[in-house]
Formats: sequence, structure tokens, C-alpha cells
Amino acid sequence: MQIKSLETFIKVVELKSFTRAAKELYLSQPAISMQMKALEEELKVELFRRRKDKKLELTSAGHILHSEAREILGNYQRLMDRLQDFATLNMGHLLVGASTIPGEYVLPALLGKFLAANPGLRVSLRVAPSAAVLKMLREREISLAVCGARLPGPDLHYLTWIKDEIVFIVPPRHPAADKGVISLEELLNQPLVLGEAGSGTREFVAQALAAKGLNLADLQVIMEAGSSRAVVTAVANNTGSGFVSYLAAREADKLGEVGVVTVTGLELIRNLYITHLKNDRLSATVQAFIRFLLDHHAASISGR
Repeated sequence: MQIKSLETFIKVVELKSFTRAAKELYLSQPAISMQMKALEEELKVELFRRRKDKKLELTSAGHILHSEAREILGNYQRLMDRLQDFATLNMGHLLVGASTIPGEYVLPALLGKFLAANPGLRVSLRVAPSAAVLKMLREREISLAVCGARLPGPDLHYLTWIKDEIVFIVPPRHPAADKGVISLEELLNQPLVLGEAGSGTREFVAQALAAKGLNLADLQVIMEAGSSRAVVTAVANNTGSGFVSYLAAREADKLGEVGVVTVTGLELIRNLYITHLKNDRLSATVQAFIRFLLDHHAASISGR
């Protein structure tokens, strides 16, 4: 059984489609089908069945393989990481996961500098809400996470990295846009656009509200958005107001597309964290990247 076949199998399961898996893996659909047919013949079981609505679903054997394949690939990646320690850093593959703010606004530039210093290195960056990224870390789909939320778990080791300012943004013609300030009482009556459940920004805002005896249920949430960029766009189009990192709002603020407002009494400075599994042996590449991030934190602090 080849590792590549297991990787393809997991991608097909994840996307629920041979065609979408082929597109993401830059292969033809027949090539994906042939790989899966060969895998079924090797294992002597049927892994997939098509329902009457033509949707792909796993058989019982497929479910078993999917569960075990993740662990096999995790073990394989750890083996490769350990063997990599005997090679040069420039031959490695760095698997990083990040929540939206560090993943879209901070890490790309830093990864560019890290790659310039290590030209043979290959990097994969996966961006998702904090909860999803930490799930990837626990399932060993990535080796390192950079997130805006510190979720509980004895298996996770957090390194405090940089500060990130969360701001309240309003449409440009909102009455508070000129004043630059809004009270907590006024906040409760605002139609709001929030990030989806699991996002670090949403979790942080919930904690800040809890410190004032409030919770998200007290707010007038009219829309949930899948990214900070979507929140900014919705606010700019007068859908409502919302909370985002200033990194996400900076360009729209400078262009006058949104107003940045202080919420009286609400402390909205958070930490971003570098996170890895506590008991895992970190590869030389991961250790080098952590040192690089810690050395380059000063230029990455979010704020006005």
C-alpha cells in the first residue's frame, strides 16, 4: 500500500468527490479513479458506494480505512520529520496551520523571508478558524499552529507570540464613525456581523463581553461570516457592524470604507499563539521556524 494512495483516499473522503479531489491534487479524474480501484483491489474490499443521488459515501470498510489512514499518515509524517533531522534544513517540508488573521495578514510575508533564507524548503500553509486549525494539529495534519485563540487541552503547548488589536468597525455613515466611540449599552442595540463559531476573534470578543457580565446572546447578531475579510466587506456595504482584527480592517479604514470605533470599557487586545503538541518531538524545520517567528515578532504587532 502506497502512502500516496492513502493521501488520495483521504482527500476524496474530505471532498466527497473524485472530481474535486483530482482538481485539488492536480491529477485527472481517471487517475484518481484508478488509484482508488487499485487500492480496493489490494485491500480486497469496497471502499465507496454511490447513492441514488450520485453522492459518494464510504462503506463500513471505507470508514475503518479512513480512521486508520489518518493515523498511518501522521506516523509517516513524524518518521519523515525525524529522518529530516539527519538532512539539511533546506530539504524539509514545513506544514503550518493558521487562523484567519495570522494566516492571511502576518504569516505569508514571514514565510517568504523564511523561504528566502532556506531556498530548498517547501511550505504548506492551511488557513481555517482557530478551532479547526487546532483540530488539524491534534490529528497531525500539520506540525505547527498559529492561532488567535487559546483553547483548553492538556496536549497543547502554547507560546505567546504577538499582540493583536481587535477593533469594532461600523459603516462609514454610521453615527459612531465620526465620534470614534460607542458605549456598551449602544453596542447591544447594533445589528452585528460576527465571525463564525470556532473563530479566534469571536471567542475573544465573547471573553471580553463575559468580563462585563454579557454574552454573545445579548447582541443583535444578524449575520455570521466565514472570514474577517467577509466581515469587513459586509460592514462596508452597510449590512451591520462587527469585530475584526485591525490587520483585517486597516486597508478599508484608510480608504474610508469603514469606521473604526472604540467600545467604552471593553479591553480588546489579545495574544496570538504559536502552538504545537506538547509531547511531540519537533523536527529541526519546525524548531527553526519557531525560533524565526520569535525573532521576528516585533515587526508583526497589530495596532493603529
